[in-house]
Amino acid sequence: MNSHPTNCPAGRRARVTLAAIVALAACGALSPLAAISTCQNGSCTACAPSIPGSVSTYIADTAFPAGASIPIVFVDPGDGLHHRFVATQEGAILVWNTQTHAFNATPFLDLRNDGAGTGLDKVNFDFSERGLLSMAFDPDYATTGRFWVYYTSRVQASPAIANGDIVVEGYLRSGGNPDVASTTRTLLFHIAHSASNHNGGHLAFGPDGYLYIATGDGGGGCDGNLGINGDGQLTTTLLGKILRIDVRGLAPSPAAAECGLDGANYVVPNDNPYTGGAGCNEVWLRGLRNPFRFSFDRQEGDLFIGDVGQNNWEEFNMRAASTVGTVNFGWPCREGCDNSSTEPSGCLVPGCPVDPGTTCQYPTRGSGFTDPILCHSNPNGWTSAMGGYRYRGSY
Repeated sequence: MNSHPTNCPAGRRARVTLAAIVALAACGALSPLAAISTCQNGSCTACAPSIPGSVSTYIADTAFPAGASIPIVFVDPGDGLHHRFVATQEGAILVWNTQTHAFNATPFLDLRNDGAGTGLDKVNFDFSERGLLSMAFDPDYATTGRFWVYYTSRVQASPAIANGDIVVEGYLRSGGNPDVASTTRTLLFHIAHSASNHNGGHLAFGPDGYLYIATGDGGGGCDGNLGINGDGQLTTTLLGKILRIDVRGLAPSPAAAECGLDGANYVVPNDNPYTGGAGCNEVWLRGLRNPFRFSFDRQEGDLFIGDVGQNNWEEFNMRAASTVGTVNFGWPCREGCDNSSTEPSGCLVPGCPVDPGTTCQYPTRGSGFTDPILCHSNPNGWTSAMGGYRYRGSY
């Protein structure tokens, strides 16, 4: 996608581990933006450094207990205590004791479907793309004890949540033991999502203190071949988007929750691009296929998003902090710096604007779509673009 000769390898699609993160700028991939020309076709070459001899935290795969062995998120809650939290795709949030260098026997929170076990039987885990996919701790967790989780759900009765629906809900640290959470939830919302794939699945607080949420499109392939009416493009659905909501009471004159089913425990910043208009108040960015991980540059505030491609291109997108208004990354009309109708993806794109050519145009094409800042051919070595961080150090 740019003139740099090497590209960092990305992770795998079905099995997600803590190692599936790429440091984009380590290969110079984000600098300079003016050098962007076309997506890369060549096979990946090794460019990431080897694991250093000593790391602050290392957890061997043999340390994970049976039934909670697929780590999906690692979090330091910032409370100054000798613990870290590891969410597993199966649905258990484990407590890593930094003094004993072992997991506590009791999970911090157990949302697993484990029959007669201790789990709350909430998470639909299918050994593929469903499961507990993310968690985020309040920036003031040390005093509030609040954190949020994102998972694909089993059938729930109150409120009515269907199998596979996306659920975002909050919990509190227990009052008596900082290594155990209360099992009483605060439901933010759920989103209908019957397909097993394209669940998105990331939560993170931005520099502004708001909660950002990545959701995949409706699943299947090519966003249902609906083109301009696919989930990625419609502003009236929460799928295929980055959402931005306020769960901390920060927004002045906030807007109401609008499109999240059962949404009642959050408000929306009034400067979200569709607040008060025809689209969902919660929508911040659109045109995404399956954004699994995103991150904010701590120095500049720029947002970087890994978006899993169809059959042609894996892509990394950027919304600069200086951007005014929303950004549309083009899916399902676009894939990488090409039309998604190009084989082997071969998506139907009814209603999509004519956008010829495969030359990347950043930040915005004539059609109004924003091209990725880095993309790589799926048939030529990349299986899935997961996510990454901007890195300014040496290696």
